[in-house]
Amino acid sequence: MKINTAMRAAAVAAAVGGVLTVASPASVALPGSFGALVPSTFVTQYNTVDLPTEGVGSGSVACPSGMALVSAGGLAAGLSSITPSPGYTGTTVTGRAERGTSLRIVVAEATCAPVSQFAGTTIATGRDQRAHSDLGEWTQTISCPAGMRAFGGGGYFKTSTGAVSKDGYNLSANSVTLNGRGWTVSAVNHTFSDALVVTTRCAPQSSSTRLVEEIYPITPQRGASSGSANGYAHCPAGHLPISGGAQITQDGTAEPSGSILSDSVLVENGQLGWHASGSSGGEHAELHVVALCGS
Repeated sequence: MKINTAMRAAAVAAAVGGVLTVASPASVALPGSFGALVPSTFVTQYNTVDLPTEGVGSGSVACPSGMALVSAGGLAAGLSSITPSPGYTGTTVTGRAERGTSLRIVVAEATCAPVSQFAGTTIATGRDQRAHSDLGEWTQTISCPAGMRAFGGGGYFKTSTGAVSKDGYNLSANSVTLNGRGWTVSAVNHTFSDALVVTTRCAPQSSSTRLVEEIYPITPQRGASSGSANGYAHCPAGHLPISGGAQITQDGTAEPSGSILSDSVLVENGQLGWHASGSSGGEHAELHVVALCGS
């Protein structure tokens, strides 16, 4: 089903409780930058794809002509992957619908900037990772070169034939690392012939950026084996979001097993920053939301 821009934005806003709205075009660029990026000039695009009940599906959204991807976001009842499309021309998101929920869509979010603003940036992509735990837990972190900081990353699984895997795996981490230099992805995937691929853009370090983390406890609901949480990482006053991500941990370490993210998206209006939600069956689980903000 084709959905126009207004309907797509409304679907995303409703799905995450109104945390997203369509940004108004900025008329004045703020001073300072991250590399050559100017956050006030970014444009965000959405695409919403309907899913069958308990089905797995993917959605992609492209940046406008002359622009490239700054950050990738996504939403579904359960996320499997959020990753830049080839060439950082947009975002591809894989997710699933779940029985008993009304959220039977996958939403891809692409925040884009003019290609000229990526001068001096590089792309770092990790080698295909096939190592995993006996429980099918996978984690990979890649780092930018010295003096550079990560933004706009993501990850996905690919099959033994090189195609993007569409198995219903659970994404529990897709985020810039807290030292700002890398990107980390964690997931549970029981197709052991797959390989995990993680990628990120890198830009020269800048004094105009701030990395913000906010942590939300995930408390199991009474009578249930799991709980959920959602929240923001708020950009400081005078800053706008560039990129961000989220991770679910157990006792402070990555917790892929029994955990899954539901959304991880840039927020341009209202509570500026990054929003995420997720669930976990862990006893001491926490949702970490991270925003990279620039002035």
